[in-house]
Amino acid sequence: EILEGLKQKAELAENNNATEINATVNNTDVLTNETASKEKYPEIETNDRIMSSKAFREMTYPALIFQNRWNNLFGEPSNTFHLVVHGKPGEGKSTFCIQFALYLAKHHGNTIYISGEEGFSKTLQQKVNMTNAEHPRLFFTDFKSFDEIKANLQNNFHFIFIDSLDTLRIDTEKLRELKALYPASAFITISQSTKDGKMRGSQEIIHDADIEVCVSSAVAITNKNRFKEKGMEYLVFQ
Repeated sequence: EILEGLKQKAELAENNNATEINATVNNTDVLTNETASKEKYPEIETNDRIMSSKAFREMTYPALIFQNRWNNLFGEPSNTFHLVVHGKPGEGKSTFCIQFALYLAKHHGNTIYISGEEGFSKTLQQKVNMTNAEHPRLFFTDFKSFDEIKANLQNNFHFIFIDSLDTLRIDTEKLRELKALYPASAFITISQSTKDGKMRGSQEIIHDADIEVCVSSAVAITNKNRFKEKGMEYLVFQ
């Protein structure tokens, strides 16, 4: 029994020594691999245009915290989102946008609705009255062209509605120019739809936009949304 016990102790000591040797070898391998890796892949200098994946994951971006029906439709978009709204005449797209403009003015900041299509008219007034769209931070204007917007629109609106791109003859490049002139503003642009339900004009505008909404028979449906799943619906005259 004594001999057996001594034998077991000897085997245990031998195993421990082997484990320590293996650990030393493994650690040496790791250090060797790290050194080789640093030699093969030199350290990258970061700056405000190039950041590590870890730093990027830790970045925070401001977002608009929408509530209720608007959250269900749009989620929580970035402060400078671009929403494209299109639909056939008389389907409810302007009424939908006026409702949204009122919500934004009430809860998120100065909002201007550029009524290039209807101007200051009885039809626009009817939509405003029907939706009770009155608030100290909600404004309307009847600018009739791209040049008028550039010359007269102050750079103190958080949200800019353009109704419509077709009437004001604002194409992709002009819209990009407006975004550059008002970089702190979100844009909501309205366009006509073709017979097959697509937005009239360049599809680059939809490609550049964050959200696309098609209004048909007074139902607004998201066809694209970078902040929430698409296919969400909003009943304009609920």
